[in-house]
Amino acid sequence: MEYIPAQLIVKQIVRQIAKCTKCGTEKSENPNQHFEKAAIPTNVLPHSIATPSLVAHAIQQKFCMGIPTNRMERELYSAGLVISRANQQVFNSVS
Repeated sequence: MEYIPAQLIVKQIVRQIAKCTKCGTEKSENPNQHFEKAAIPTNVLPHSIATPSLVAHAIQQKFCMGIPTNRMERELYSAGLVISRANQQVFNSVS
């Protein structure tokens, strides 16, 4: 039997922007240039770094396992995620 500890992965989301090749030309009905941006996934918590998996982990640790917030903070710190006490959005929003 093998135990593989949890990993934190930083995901970088890149938005593609496309320009309409017909808009803004002399023969076009639309005299203005038109740019279209690709949609990005919405966050579980607005203005937060929390993904659904991180929120699920926090809920499971806090409510199923009964682990206090400061112990979860230390666990995530040892995994490489630094969360300041003044900015614990992930933990305070699931409380």
